Amino acid sequence: EDSRLVFRGLKIFISREVSRKLFEFIARAFGARVGWDGEGSPFGEGDEGITHQVVDRDFQKRRVLSREYVQPQWLADSANASLLLPVEGYAPGRPPPPHLSP
Repeated sequence: EDSRLVFRGLKIFISREVSRKLFEFIARAFGARVGWDGEGSPFGEGDEGITHQVVDRDFQKRRVLSREYVQPQWLADSANASLLLPVEGYAPGRPPPPHLSP
């Protein structure tokens, strides 16, 4: 399988507090479909097909059980590692693992 498409099949929503342009670029470059809160987004936060939601704070008013909530570093680290890393270490409100450099 092509490791450059590590996010293939994922539908990722980038929350408003996250720096969208950088993380949208990373997610798309590695095969994900990406949405955000605002104009031009191909889908909204309420889309039931979202697999991962990128958040920078642990304050979600309501969580959707069918999706994973991750910190932005999960996207960068998974891309650098060329594999989907376990999401548990990147849960909102937890200190993320040491940053992985390429």
